[in-house]
Amino acid sequence: MDKAKKERLKKLVIYTTLICIIGLLLYLVYEFTGFGFKCPVHSLTGFKCAGCGNTHFVGSILKLNFKEALAFNYIFPLEAFYILWVYFFSAKRYLKDGKFNYISPFKAFDIVCLILIALWIPLRNVLGV
Repeated sequence: MDKAKKERLKKLVIYTTLICIIGLLLYLVYEFTGFGFKCPVHSLTGFKCAGCGNTHFVGSILKLNFKEALAFNYIFPLEAFYILWVYFFSAKRYLKDGKFNYISPFKAFDIVCLILIALWIPLRNVLGV
């Protein structure tokens, strides 16, 4: 591995670690104080967006309560997988070319994931979940 790639790998590890630490700190603040960010979509419209319930989902998973976690947002596992998918392929490109942007290796997979997430928004509000 050449020097430039080693430097990019070092930066990627540092930034990824920082993102994870910030996420954990935000969760801990919410867990122990009840203070957290309110969903702007839910606040303005009264409807739940695709991400509503994700904080509670993560909290339940950390407490190993999987059944309760799914009740907060059934589609969170797909959302999380897709975010990791995009991050992985963006990081891979960054390590190779120095450009942190996403170029889909399977466009059909992206389309299916995004359609499912988009369909979840009206479905969860109609069903009340």
